[in-house]
Amino acid sequence: MQDTNNRLQSRTVLMLIAALAGAVSGCEQEVVAPEVVRPVRVVRVEAPDAISGRAMPGRAKATEETNLSFDVPGTVLERPVNIGDRVEKGQLLARLDQRDYKNQLDSALAARNRARANFERIKIAAESGAVAKQDLDDARAQTDMRQAEVNIAQKAIQDSEIHAPRGGTISATYVEAFTAVRAKEPVVRLLDTSAIEMVVQIPESMISLVPSVLDVQVEFDAFPGRPVPAQIKEISNEASQTTRTYPVTLIMDQPDGYEILPGMAGRATGNLPEGMLPGIQGLQLPTSAIFSGDDPATADQSFVWVVDEAAGVVRRRPIETGQFSRFGIIVTDGVAIGELVAISGVNHLREGQQVRPVLPGENT
Repeated sequence: MQDTNNRLQSRTVLMLIAALAGAVSGCEQEVVAPEVVRPVRVVRVEAPDAISGRAMPGRAKATEETNLSFDVPGTVLERPVNIGDRVEKGQLLARLDQRDYKNQLDSALAARNRARANFERIKIAAESGAVAKQDLDDARAQTDMRQAEVNIAQKAIQDSEIHAPRGGTISATYVEAFTAVRAKEPVVRLLDTSAIEMVVQIPESMISLVPSVLDVQVEFDAFPGRPVPAQIKEISNEASQTTRTYPVTLIMDQPDGYEILPGMAGRATGNLPEGMLPGIQGLQLPTSAIFSGDDPATADQSFVWVVDEAAGVVRRRPIETGQFSRFGIIVTDGVAIGELVAISGVNHLREGQQVRPVLPGENT
């Protein structure tokens, strides 16, 4: 009887173990790893006239920023300027103790004068045949060498002073009076603020329109309601690898009645010329957004990935393209204003893939 009970208990235990193993196996089969949501660079399709009146943020900076230094080592004797001082071209900004350099100049002058006197004596003797021509040549070379030493000593004295190469504002000082400095060690920083620049970041979808923008105005936060006229100085041909925007540099003269300082924040606006917009047929997209079909039937068809923002997935969309522009290609059909279009990794996406759209200026 006891053996029967033991057998029954053993069988029951084995059945329970098998049931648990089956349950665990079933659970393992049902577990599905969640799909990784991929970050994808995108642009929002803009209307052709979207750049007109649109405010582009930026910060003011000096047209030229220069660290000034001595060309020789020494001890700073005076530095008569401080941060914020306005200086004129040629104004003294710093001077080293020149005593050693003046002593070197006096020694060089004395040696040169002796060499000149010796040359004159040998020259007279050579004219009478008392000395060889080689002695005259040697005396002349000695005079030239001593003159070179004088020139070097005079240059050292000039290099022991820093004068403003142009008018501007002192934005930083790096050494104080009676401080020993090395040659080329920065002493003061000079900003040329007679004109001000600002760099704004323009999205890929708008960059081709920038050369046509007129009436550029910059309004700074410190001076609301007082816009400053500006000109487009430079348009970069290379987009930022992180933001996919193009830096555009504006330049403007200082306004009357107030001064724009480097670092001030502001916003730039501009407008397209009248009559230009009707000639723009289609919407511009970066060429990196466009790809061909992956089978013979669609090999000649162009596509883009459009983000379904509600579902968080990408959908392949056929498009019709027009002419190339300086910064992309014109799309005449297939996308609508306001839609998000993928502009990177388009050959690695698939229909219905979950994505996290990253607009220009955002971090992945």
